Amino acid sequence: MEIITETITKSEVLELLREVQIDLKKTDYLLKEILTFKEATEFLSLSKSALYKMTSKREIPFYSPGGKLIYFRKSELEYWIFSGKVSTNEDFDAEVDNYLNRNLKINTL
Repeated sequence: MEIITETITKSEVLELLREVQIDLKKTDYLLKEILTFKEATEFLSLSKSALYKMTSKREIPFYSPGGKLIYFRKSELEYWIFSGKVSTNEDFDAEVDNYLNRNLKINTL
């Protein structure tokens, strides 16, 4: 039986630890329902200033129970993300066809 020993450098260990830390954060997001402002910037991949602008313009749902700290409900952020769907050309064509078919049936009655 051959025993293989592998030497790992300090920088490689640090890189592996960073990767584990990132994976733990992702897992944490799956379990959490309420996100802090910082967590929301990471979850949405937005800068702090971009998210502040969105909250000040009330473009994104948020909570500020004490008037200072800002919190977000993850499910509402996910809904907000998915509400901005951009339709494909095929979706648009199907919608036009449905509209025309409905109106042609009404006009022929």
